[in-house]
Amino acid sequence: MSNTYNQVKPIILGKSLKQKMKNDQATNQKSHENNQIINPSTTPFLNAGYPGIPSLPNIPPTLMGGVGMVPQPLPNPVRSMVLPGPNSATQNLPISKSSFPNPTSNLIKKKKGKKGKKGFKSYTINPSQPPQYSNKSNIFDFNSMNDDSIDSEKKRRRAEKFGTSSTDSKKPKISTNSNAYDEDEDYSNLNAISSKSNRYDKDKPVVGRCTTLEKSYLRLTSEPNPDLVRPLHILKQSFDSLMKRHTSGSVSYTYVCDQFKAIRQDLRVQMIDNQFTLKVYETHARIALENSDIGEFNQCQSRISTLFEIPSIKPSYQEEFIYYKILYYILTEDNGSLNSLRLTLIKNSLALYKNKMVQIAFKLADAKVVGDYHSFVKIAKLVSGLGKKLLELFIDKERMKTLLVISKSYNQANLSLLCEELYFNTIEDVANFFVDMGLNNYIITKNSGLENEYKYLDTRSSRAFINQKYNSMRKIDIKGQQ
Repeated sequence: MSNTYNQVKPIILGKSLKQKMKNDQATNQKSHENNQIINPSTTPFLNAGYPGIPSLPNIPPTLMGGVGMVPQPLPNPVRSMVLPGPNSATQNLPISKSSFPNPTSNLIKKKKGKKGKKGFKSYTINPSQPPQYSNKSNIFDFNSMNDDSIDSEKKRRRAEKFGTSSTDSKKPKISTNSNAYDEDEDYSNLNAISSKSNRYDKDKPVVGRCTTLEKSYLRLTSEPNPDLVRPLHILKQSFDSLMKRHTSGSVSYTYVCDQFKAIRQDLRVQMIDNQFTLKVYETHARIALENSDIGEFNQCQSRISTLFEIPSIKPSYQEEFIYYKILYYILTEDNGSLNSLRLTLIKNSLALYKNKMVQIAFKLADAKVVGDYHSFVKIAKLVSGLGKKLLELFIDKERMKTLLVISKSYNQANLSLLCEELYFNTIEDVANFFVDMGLNNYIITKNSGLENEYKYLDTRSSRAFINQKYNSMRKIDIKGQQ
């Protein structure tokens, strides 16, 4: 039996492969013939005549690395260096950036066609045109130039290229369009005076000359104009007129807030810090709390804290606004500032720390931090006045947190128990709260129509939904605005 497993079949070359090999052989033969007629002794480099550089012997090209390797003259040195010259011991040769041959001068761009894989342009070599040398004189002596002069030379060349001077770029651009967007202005905080206010002296107070009682608030984008700023006696008249209209209810909160912000702005640009300034900020803070405007309240209470530290101003209603500040810290969960305020009061004003309202706020904060929801609800019932406005902003989140703890401990919870633990007055209030939170489907009624009828929350089935709802309420804005 013949073994055909180890038989090797001869490789059959295709027509294209045979033709390619035939062309390669012809090209190699032609290069070999050209190399045979080159005389190495005629090469400029070999007979340069520089002392210290021996001439190379006439070695056939085939022995100098293979077929097709022909010596070529070296270009000028890339740096200014010292080379031995034929007529002197040394010769300093400067470098010419344009003295190098341009390797792309003999390339011919192909006609437009299909691009390659990566989209690069393709070129072919023009054998009849050798690489050209540039005749432009652009010689630099790098031994005598430092980095700064090189950089300045680059800038000068760039300016000549684009037709601009270096001094033009330093000039401020003036827009002829009055409605053009100012790139230098920061519009992120619309309540700030201006991010360009550092262009004028803010320590130099402005003396107002405006006599108008009502003036809308406009954010400053330039130096204040004294003709548009009201002096102190006009601001007092404007404040009294505004409070009368607010008390009567003839104006909306939006109008009142706008007028208060205009009064505050005129006080700031004139650097007026006195009892009237404190009165304006305290009044605006209370009105903002009444309307649940936490953003304006936060600005007012921050300025009030600064005014309390001025020795020439007698603090008024200090306990009230420290009480509000603690509740605001609870709202924003700023425990670091809360502890710092506590230590400051204990160290500098112990009587203020022991105030009843201040103590209620601190105890409420402690119960929230440790997660004692039972004590938190009891203390929350003691919050009074405008503090309830701040409490209402975070009480729902604490109720959901309490409900989450209860749902992990009980499979069902009676609504009467939840009414007490969630800070509600009646069972109907609890049911309405569950409807608002989307938990009404988990309320089950037992013994409907009987004397012993009662309702309970199926906490076992609603546990996942309560957890999801609580996590969605945990996000807090940096100003405390929900």
